[in-house]
Amino acid sequence: MVAEAANPRLTPAERGRLVRALARQAHEHPDGTLRTFSRGTLDRWIATYQARGLDGLPPQRRADAGAVRRHPELLAEPARATGRYQASRPGERWIGDVPVGGFVPYPRVAGSKRARLFVLVDDHSRLLSARVPVRFGRR
Repeated sequence: MVAEAANPRLTPAERGRLVRALARQAHEHPDGTLRTFSRGTLDRWIATYQARGLDGLPPQRRADAGAVRRHPELLAEPARATGRYQASRPGERWIGDVPVGGFVPYPRVAGSKRARLFVLVDDHSRLLSARVPVRFGRR
């Protein structure tokens, strides 16, 4: 991906244009997914490629892999705070959410709006109460 941008014959302006173009594109990863990379990442890869060649580019395992890097003291706290709970009787506690869905009408056209589903769940019985708001009148 960076071999062309690492060409020593390129001027800094040419290299910059090429790297910006590479950063705007999605690139196929060996696992088949599409990924984008920032200009800083691409610049770092180019410098590494120029200094050490292709052998310098394989990913390096982090020295702190598997360790909590920020606020390790907070990791010990959730064990004390977690636990199952449930309301003791129906209707005592309700949990609500408003997930946002796709566009209505589908496929999206001018004037389409995102669907919203209003959901309430009884914490004791797990009874669902769901409503889809309906607007009448002009679209």
